[in-house]
Amino acid sequence: MSELRFNLADVAGVRFAVSPANETVMSMWALAEPVRYAVHLPWIDRARATLRRPEVADRVRPLTDLARPRRWLPDFLTPAARPDADMADQLDQIAETPPDVVVQDLLATVPSRPLSPYGQALLADPAGLLPQLVEALRVWYEEAIAPDWPRMRALLDADVAYRAAQLAEGGAGRLFEQLHPSLRWLGDRVVSDDPFERDFDLRGRGLALNPSVFTDRRVLWNLLEDSMPAGAYPVRAVGTLWERGPEPAGDALARVVGAGRGRVAAPARRGDDHHGPRPAHRAVRRCRVPAPLRAARRRSRHPVPGRAARALPQHRGRCRVAPRGAGRLSVRRHDVAGASCPTGSPSVTAPASSTLPGAAPGSPVSVSVPKPARTAAGVPSSRKQ
Repeated sequence: MSELRFNLADVAGVRFAVSPANETVMSMWALAEPVRYAVHLPWIDRARATLRRPEVADRVRPLTDLARPRRWLPDFLTPAARPDADMADQLDQIAETPPDVVVQDLLATVPSRPLSPYGQALLADPAGLLPQLVEALRVWYEEAIAPDWPRMRALLDADVAYRAAQLAEGGAGRLFEQLHPSLRWLGDRVVSDDPFERDFDLRGRGLALNPSVFTDRRVLWNLLEDSMPAGAYPVRAVGTLWERGPEPAGDALARVVGAGRGRVAAPARRGDDHHGPRPAHRAVRRCRVPAPLRAARRRSRHPVPGRAARALPQHRGRCRVAPRGAGRLSVRRHDVAGASCPTGSPSVTAPASSTLPGAAPGSPVSVSVPKPARTAAGVPSSRKQ
């Protein structure tokens, strides 16, 4: 259990900020434990593919070696975020950490687990190896975090706005009581139900609270009292982070008639042509979609290509043939429900309920479809304007 003691200046100094450095470092936990962080699986798949690239893996190795699961993070690696600080500002802040502070923060993580090989090397030569760690942070941010940072930032900013409203409406007590189930406000201190056993006096420095996408179970405090007081808490609504929005309304029509015709028909469906909204089948006719494709649209969401689209049955079993069909079409009745037309063949099968004048059940029927006459310009006379 940890305790943070407040005075009046500390209560007045409670603030919120978004820390891209925190997200970059803590994202390594999600890579190592995808089952625990299953909500981030879409990002984990992409990040693992990025980490398999040799040129990225070699440059990020100091970070992966230092930020392992179930190991405390040194305070200098997750600094208290300043208002409106971006990743470049935080990288500069980490790079300016004095060597003695690096050594002190690394030794504070030993109670959780022994230092990794890179951690031991950094402990022996902080001034020489710290730039290598800063470069690893920069590379991992640019390769894995920056492509999705606008989405993450939107969720984090929404949480900050929500918490700020809580602070304004109910004060610091209500804020800490509702920040996380493990926190309690006892008048002059915050008690955190965690295994860290920290006991801090904020000493008028206030407290920086950072919502975090990759913090899942409890609030994480800085390890040393001399560090700038800060805490990272799980962001609200993290399950919505990787959700996809609804598809645009015109996409279903575009899949049937094509992207170009779909864009032309979209204003007609919305009523932008001053005739009011139109049903989809009228919008399709407005784009001069062939009749067999219109029949296909009524039966399926998928377009029917080739000759099969020119010999589709209608609802009541009659067979409709496009003017550009072959010169002769053979139709035979069968006791099956539905109709089909093999690709490359002019023959189709009509349903049993079909009624063709003058044809006995089960007998083949020949339907002659004359080809349209062509003009000297090679355009069918029936389609001349």
